[in-house]
Amino acid sequence: MADFGMRRQSDPRERRVATTYEAPELDMRDPAGVTLKADVFSLGCVYLEYITWLLMGQAGLTAFEAARTEVDRWGYQMDTFFESGTRIGEIPRLKKGVLEWIQKLKKHPHCHQVIGDLLELIKKEMLDPNYRTRIDSGRLVVELGKIWDKWRGN
Repeated sequence: MADFGMRRQSDPRERRVATTYEAPELDMRDPAGVTLKADVFSLGCVYLEYITWLLMGQAGLTAFEAARTEVDRWGYQMDTFFESGTRIGEIPRLKKGVLEWIQKLKKHPHCHQVIGDLLELIKKEMLDPNYRTRIDSGRLVVELGKIWDKWRGN
């Protein structure tokens, strides 16, 4: 599994800026949460952008970036997929723009049922902002296999 550059940082608490595909636990500076599940979150972001491109092209990618870009709690414009809580211990959540975008993709005229299944997996399991309940890579492989088998059957 790819690490999307995460392991190049010796201490996640020393990170200076959030990146688009960064998992919430990295933003929260929670060293206990820095596991391979952070990579699953990042992969979910990439999959969601890929499906956007597949269904809507480059214009869709630009619109999706705009839909999820907000001013964060520190006053910076950020295009991350989640928003952090403002209180200590508050669990981050997916941005409203991301959730609405997934619904938009599901309603797209070229969104096949299998793509809809993949979107649900991304939303509910891969982009789970809580690393404790996020799907791990082993279960992800099994779930992706089920979607693949369904696609081959159609």
